[in-house]
Amino acid sequence: MRLRKREIKIIQIIKEHPYVTSREIADYLKVSEKTVRSDINGIICDFGVNIRSKRGVGYYLNAEDYNKLDSIFYNDITIPSGKEEREKELIKLFVKNCFPESLEELCDQWYISEKTLTNDLNNIKIILSKYNLTIEKNRRSSVELVGDEFEIRNLCNDYDIYKHEGAVDRSFIRTVITEEAEKINYSFSDIVVELLTNHIQISIARIKNGFLINSPIDQINLENTIEFDLSTDILNRISKEYDIIFPLYEREYISYHVLGKEFRKQTSNSSLTNETEKLVNELLLLINKTFDIDVICDLEFRIALGLHLEQLLKRMQYGTQIKNPLLSDIKLKYPYAYTMAKVVAILIHKKTGEIVEEDEIGYIALSLQQLLENDNKEKRRKYILLVCPFGQTSANLFKYKYLEVFSDQIESIETSSIEDVKKYDLNRFDYIFTLAPLKIKTSVPILNANYFLNETTINEIKNRLKTENKGSSYFENIKFIDNLNAKDREEALKKICEIVKKDNNIKDDLYERVKEREKIASTDYAYKTAVPHPDRLLVDNTYICMAILEKPIMWELQEVCIVVLVLIGRSDKDKVQEFYQLFAQFLMDENKVDKLIRSRSKEKLLELINKMKED
Repeated sequence: MRLRKREIKIIQIIKEHPYVTSREIADYLKVSEKTVRSDINGIICDFGVNIRSKRGVGYYLNAEDYNKLDSIFYNDITIPSGKEEREKELIKLFVKNCFPESLEELCDQWYISEKTLTNDLNNIKIILSKYNLTIEKNRRSSVELVGDEFEIRNLCNDYDIYKHEGAVDRSFIRTVITEEAEKINYSFSDIVVELLTNHIQISIARIKNGFLINSPIDQINLENTIEFDLSTDILNRISKEYDIIFPLYEREYISYHVLGKEFRKQTSNSSLTNETEKLVNELLLLINKTFDIDVICDLEFRIALGLHLEQLLKRMQYGTQIKNPLLSDIKLKYPYAYTMAKVVAILIHKKTGEIVEEDEIGYIALSLQQLLENDNKEKRRKYILLVCPFGQTSANLFKYKYLEVFSDQIESIETSSIEDVKKYDLNRFDYIFTLAPLKIKTSVPILNANYFLNETTINEIKNRLKTENKGSSYFENIKFIDNLNAKDREEALKKICEIVKKDNNIKDDLYERVKEREKIASTDYAYKTAVPHPDRLLVDNTYICMAILEKPIMWELQEVCIVVLVLIGRSDKDKVQEFYQLFAQFLMDENKVDKLIRSRSKEKLLELINKMKED
């Protein structure tokens, strides 16, 4: 005989309170007091649970009665509470190939209806489909998980299937990873060590249960890589500890997860590919045009972003984008930087065809946040070694080009031929710029001088506008349209541009300028909102027009209800950052955005913004 679901809840309620009345229990369960008393009498009579009562106070349990409960209440069965827990437990049952022979059996164990379980299974099928996994009946007429072992392990990692099991010592695995990496001068972040520990723990569990990876991963040749050698050294030590053999493809599996992670190889160069450097230029221009932050000539940020993107692009290429345990905090604490990072991610997607996962967007946001925080801080000027194979005249030409553009950030530039590089103490330099392939071992980042600072970039830097700070209350002066009728993005932009052009007496074709900016990357990066703007400065004073659409329209990435056209003024663009900071925070709060859409009121917008300032 098993406890019924309501009886379990009654016992849980009594356990959680020193005293609780039948009325309080009845109110919680939404049943009558008579039903509660009847259930409690049944628990006492059928299961021998000594639920006591004290007149005028309520029901209670003594400490000695808890041992009795353990044997009948839990019955060595995990009883998940709530839809999320049930789904995770179902995934675990399928992964471990121990799903009960019938749905009725599981319903009885979890005290749920067959309808509830059926709904849960339908949700599970949707989850599994994202991993190309299915649930099928086997010869014994029971159900099992079918699909590629690599995808099953991805599922295990995402849902922490083996993480909290005590079969392996996670601290030992972490130590082995760190020690073996240090032997070849690799340095892994704590987050990466934790991720690799997860994958190794999953491998151990799956191998011991007879589930092996039996084929190469995506036909990638990993055997002759440093990552494969490092993974083999790590797994050799773990093999001895747990008496387990890691076949070739299992070692490749771990190599795959080492590949593209955020590491620093201290004994080899950190050079960027030409493709990465071109992408950095485009991203910096996009940030400048979208948020009017002058990052184009920030040497340190330019290089840091390039090194970050080099690893990100490698992870995207091999499908090893990493999880970000700080994602929620980043969104909450740095909404402006996260909004900027989403714009960056859209351009990366447009250029590469690969989607940047939300976790990776969070890491980009951290880099951008550091830029925002350091913007007004004095930075140490850099020492550069410029390597040029074309003679001293060419070397001097590039040297003075860099000094002209980055004069306030570079302390000195020394020049060298390729042959003479070995004569230098490279540790004296912050960066090495080279005009030809350079094969040396150093921890100093190496960048291609041709692509790192091409003529287009130089012109953009020279032509950037120098402006003075000037205060303005952008939200109070915002042009607000409470009900714009438009059938699609083009019509919405045309109508808004007509209004804005008339208000500001703009001679340029504003609509065409806005369309040019949309071609670079879509502007619907915020919740239910698009923030279009022209690709150049067109007005002296900043002007913002917000339109609530009569009906949502599909933009590019999502349906949009709010369109905010921003024209940054030539005379006060530095001060506009205050607007962007506050507006990004507003757009990250989905509840506030929904309130504005429902109200269609400028007064409500100001009320919500002012409340944010107070908070």
